[in-house]
Amino acid sequence: MKKSPLIIKLVLLLIYVVRIESCLENDAQLFHGTKAKPGQFPYVVSLQKIGNKESICGGALLAPKLVMTASHCLSSGVDWRSMIAVAGIVNAVNWDVGYQTSKIVEVLKSHPFPNPGRSNDLAILLMRSEFHETEYINFQSYGMPRPSLGAEVLILGWSALDEGNKAISNLHWAKARLDKFSACGCDHLDGNAFSCVRGNRTLTSGSQFCDSGSPGLYRGLIFGVSSKVKNESALGSFFTKLRPQNDWIERTLEYYTLPPRLRSRATCTGKSFVLIIIGMDMGLTSSILR
Repeated sequence: MKKSPLIIKLVLLLIYVVRIESCLENDAQLFHGTKAKPGQFPYVVSLQKIGNKESICGGALLAPKLVMTASHCLSSGVDWRSMIAVAGIVNAVNWDVGYQTSKIVEVLKSHPFPNPGRSNDLAILLMRSEFHETEYINFQSYGMPRPSLGAEVLILGWSALDEGNKAISNLHWAKARLDKFSACGCDHLDGNAFSCVRGNRTLTSGSQFCDSGSPGLYRGLIFGVSSKVKNESALGSFFTKLRPQNDWIERTLEYYTLPPRLRSRATCTGKSFVLIIIGMDMGLTSSILR
């Protein structure tokens, strides 16, 4: 019996998706990192369910009411309406004095997620109340760094396990390097969407489980957010690149940092962000910013 071309295409698509899922099995977590000191990374937040005091994902404060994280942290049935961002802490369970919290009210995405290639794993969260700068809370400046292959980067995360598989809850950091894409074990994934990051001293240092959404930095600027990794410590981890979504990120930041009375209407003309001010807030939704 001759097989239908449509059936063959569906089978090939299923095989492709399964291969991708095998490469992106687990959320990322930091191994072999160094415990962060209070105020060392004042822009890093922990995303938690209200009342649980357990970090689900990390994120970076970009503005008083904006947090950047991985899109999959709030997908696949996650009730993000019951989640908060906690700032000013280095321990996700025993919150430090001076902590601040804010509830998520909207998840902004440039493109639909999830999708077959698991690309665009990036989201900006709109928070209900503003975070205020203190000695231990600050906002990360946004820019577009250009790290090259082999560049040393800094990765951060709310580790769930240490080297002895003992549960911990502190913010950790580690140095790593950008490696060739195939070194992370999935060269069939979209290299335009992900960066391969591996430890610069031992192959097992770097992101692994449960650290998704935490930022990776190059020369003090975010180059990507921790996304997914294969369940083998020596293979490194994937960070979602910010560069392909730079225009959307800049438009979002510009819009949501304007005074409410000026957020009347926004349109995108090429790479320009055009505001038509009519003197009142029309409540722009995330779809206009796509």
